[in-house]
Amino acid sequence: MFARTKRAVAQYERIQRWSQATGKPGMNTLAREASALFQMPEKPPLWESLTPEQLATLGDPERPLLGKVVTPYDPDYETARQLFNQAFQKYPQLIVYCECADDVRRCLEFAHQHSLRVTCRSGGHSTAGYSANNGGMIIDVSQIRYCVVDEGQKRARVGAGTPLDLLNAVLDGYGLHVPGGGCGDVAVAGHMMGGGYGFTSREYGMNCDALRGATVMLADGRIVHASAKEHTELFWALRGGTGNNFGVLLELEYELYHLREVWGFGIQWSIDQAPEALQQLQEHYTKEGASDRLGYLAVVMSQPGKHGRPPKQVLVMRGMYHGEESEGRKELAPLLKTGHLAISKRGTYRYLNDSLVADIPELPPNSPYLANQMAGYVGRKLRRDEWASAIEYFKTSPVFRVKNGNEEQNMSLTFILIEPYGGAINRVPPHDTAFVHRDVYMDFSWISMWLEESQRAEAQKWLTGFVQPAKPLLNGQSYQNYPYPETPDYAQRYWSSNLDKLEKIRRHYDPKDFFHFPQSVPMP
Repeated sequence: MFARTKRAVAQYERIQRWSQATGKPGMNTLAREASALFQMPEKPPLWESLTPEQLATLGDPERPLLGKVVTPYDPDYETARQLFNQAFQKYPQLIVYCECADDVRRCLEFAHQHSLRVTCRSGGHSTAGYSANNGGMIIDVSQIRYCVVDEGQKRARVGAGTPLDLLNAVLDGYGLHVPGGGCGDVAVAGHMMGGGYGFTSREYGMNCDALRGATVMLADGRIVHASAKEHTELFWALRGGTGNNFGVLLELEYELYHLREVWGFGIQWSIDQAPEALQQLQEHYTKEGASDRLGYLAVVMSQPGKHGRPPKQVLVMRGMYHGEESEGRKELAPLLKTGHLAISKRGTYRYLNDSLVADIPELPPNSPYLANQMAGYVGRKLRRDEWASAIEYFKTSPVFRVKNGNEEQNMSLTFILIEPYGGAINRVPPHDTAFVHRDVYMDFSWISMWLEESQRAEAQKWLTGFVQPAKPLLNGQSYQNYPYPETPDYAQRYWSSNLDKLEKIRRHYDPKDFFHFPQSVPMP
């Protein structure tokens, strides 16, 4: 720790010498206009009153943290402040990589002392950039990562920063499973608190439905354990109430399910076949028809156009069947009359979870993820012409000329993502947890990406232009794990009839509104 502090001091001195020689500001170039970037004109930044050593030790060199503090003095700052979605650029004053509960407590003490806004970050995957802030502190729990399995009890204790890929890797070794999303570097804390959808959710429920206990540090540094027996209201709220509302989640206890291998499949249709196929999926493969053992995603997307050709627009279905391939093919038989079976393979959940969506999207190597996403729920059966209206809008997707290796390709980086509900998700009553969306057919979201800043405006125009065509298809609610910043009625959309209860619980556990962000649970 002290060696790191010495490096920070040396870095600061080097920057100051450079600043004096050049007449330019002396901080990291991305944070050089700190007061403006941090949006805090009412008070000076911390480095005007604290030394680099004080910042690196959170004000107490005699109590070194187990984890690491990154400040704008630090050469790692540019990397540390970035989120998965780099469309959102935030400039915190401090990023603290906590490795134990006491590190988190030290962060809270320091934040109270200096009136810092705090954001909790586990995996940094918020679709609205809410995993960071300007001018405050990020409490990063990504180093609190572990999975301890009790095979006999079919339970696992999991650190809040554990990524889903690590969780799945450990559980695969036992032939056990907890439902969770398709992106391996999403961490469990934020994923669970927003609901947590995955390929097996129709069989086992949302990720939050498997939670049996949670360890949380409150704003005053107290640690509480929430379960069906203690702090029951907090336990209710954590399951769907989203993160950065009640405290810092430290550990989760999951119930596990037996799952050794599954059959993975992929079906593809042309864009002109998409309306009929989507209507068929909704009628027979969501709330009704298909067995719970069948889980999937449906994606309307474009495959890159090579050799000067335009992108090829298609509908793909990627999924898993918990059973024999022959049984899975039988369930999919009506779809295979029109769709082409492009993928068929067997393996563990982790292997298929990674491989089934590896080409969605197809991007040039090392491309940053730059995107915006909007979402809603389909609460009624849609007619074929209504599905056709969504597809017609999708056909207006912008096309970008992109260099991929030695070749230039035509790419359209827009998607319609459909996550089917039904089965175990819908069997949970809507008021049993804060996750209220229990009587819908599917989550329906649309995503627009870009690779260069010059493409951003056109991508954003397509995204917001979809609002009006999509509005008649949706029920007015939204999946809280897919937030969009400009959603004025977010609280009703995310929590609906559970909102009043959620507000009261937040008032009880965070009475001073210490944990807050632009889409917090409102204070009553």
